[in-house]
Amino acid sequence: MRADIQPMPKSIVRALATVQANVEAVSKSQFNKMGGYKFASADDIYAAITRKMGLVGLVIKPLELSPPEIQRIEKEGKTAQWGKFRFGFMLACEDDTWFDERASRTLFIQILGPQTFNAAESYAQKQFLRGLFKL
Repeated sequence: MRADIQPMPKSIVRALATVQANVEAVSKSQFNKMGGYKFASADDIYAAITRKMGLVGLVIKPLELSPPEIQRIEKEGKTAQWGKFRFGFMLACEDDTWFDERASRTLFIQILGPQTFNAAESYAQKQFLRGLFKL
């Protein structure tokens, strides 16, 4: 194993594997009108795994790794604000905690109001959970 990689504690590996073994496919309850496709929302993913995580004593805590970077973009006479957000995720069981900054998610999202900041965290967490639990 590489020296810079901290091994994930066995209790967290067991908890993750147990959730993976018991989670069903996530239903796609939302519809994107512009793209014409159904998708699983963050709430759909939370509904599929939150109880299972609780049963095995697994907590996943999102962490804002840096303050959002806000940029003003001018295009065709219009100005829009975009934010760069970076989140990491701490995994914990009763006896162990694990964090690796390389498991972070970075995204750019247009700032349309105060809800944008929650949307960024929700989307980053959704993508992290999809990869972690193979959803």
